[in-house]
Amino acid sequence: MRIEIADFDRWDATESGFDVVFAATAFHWLDPVTKFDRTAELLRPGGVLATVTTEHIAGGTAQFFRDVQVCYKRYSRTPHRT
Repeated sequence: MRIEIADFDRWDATESGFDVVFAATAFHWLDPVTKFDRTAELLRPGGVLATVTTEHIAGGTAQFFRDVQVCYKRYSRTPHRT
C-alpha cells in the first residue's frame, strides 16, 4: 500500500491509478475549476473519491468556541499558536 499526502492543487503527481482520493474537511478548498477533473485523472477505473465534511454546531456561543480550543490543540497534529 502506498499513501501520498500532498497539497492537491500543487502536487506534481508522477503516477495515476490510485484506488482512493481522500480529502478530510478540505475538498471544498480545492480549485473548483480543476478538482473533479484532476481527481478523475488520478483514479483507476472504479476508484473512488472519499470526502469528510463537518459543520460547526448551530448556535454555538463565543464561549463554546473558546472552551473547545483545548480539544483542538489536544487532538490536532498541526502546531497551534497560543
